[in-house]
Amino acid sequence: MTTSGTWQNAEGDVNLFGEPIVEELDPLKSAFDEQVIKQLAKRRYELEVTQEYMNHKIGCADRLINKWECGSRLPSAFSLWCWVTSLGGEITFNWNDDFEV
Repeated sequence: MTTSGTWQNAEGDVNLFGEPIVEELDPLKSAFDEQVIKQLAKRRYELEVTQEYMNHKIGCADRLINKWECGSRLPSAFSLWCWVTSLGGEITFNWNDDFEV
């Protein structure tokens, strides 16, 4: 395993399931980190809530909030919802009507 949490095989970097890492997702992860995770960390700081308290409040493993905020792990959709609501926020969707599949 490399320090980035990926493994290498003969074809290159792969994820936990042996699937190749898709390079074009890196900008999406960066945007997610910047637009979502950093905002949650900022809100937690504003409320003067510790990472340890948040771990217990949303029922996740010790140090998991730290791993999310540092970018070494990503929360599941349900964990993200729990994290947001426990900080007094809500998740909404804004659909682009011009979007085509």
